[in-house]
Amino acid sequence: MINVIIGENSVGKTVQLELKLNELGRADTITNMEDTRIFRKRVIDEKKVDRLSMFLPYHFAINGSVLAITDNVDVGIEYIQFLSDICSASKYFIYDEPEKKVKEDFRGEVYDVIGKLGNTFEQCWITSHYPAVTTLSNAVFYKVINKYTLNKVNMEDAIEILDPI
Repeated sequence: MINVIIGENSVGKTVQLELKLNELGRADTITNMEDTRIFRKRVIDEKKVDRLSMFLPYHFAINGSVLAITDNVDVGIEYIQFLSDICSASKYFIYDEPEKKVKEDFRGEVYDVIGKLGNTFEQCWITSHYPAVTTLSNAVFYKVINKYTLNKVNMEDAIEILDPI
């Protein structure tokens, strides 16, 4: 299941991810919140890479514990890092604002990838204040109340919270 914690900056989204990270254990989790790779080597799951190849317009190669795009496309190192992380064989995926450092042209693809691969983890938790996250039709959305409580919200409320215009 893909779980998305939404809301403005400084409402406690990252606090909630830290709590989830501590609850699930860092050893079995891929995250961008702390470099856990120094404790164990990331293993790329070739089946996940094959799934990526079926719906993204790039060709991939596994280069040790990271992916490489073999086409002549500059997607940026942050997007490659994200793709390598979500193709890992870890049990859990916890990512704080996965689109944050990705080039603008590829931000929508981040959510396409999460939509296709997020359910390959026992638990997938991300945060976002980017309206495109609502394209994840199979996600469960939460907003933070008082930094320490999550409140489940429906898709209409999620859209309103992220794009109140």
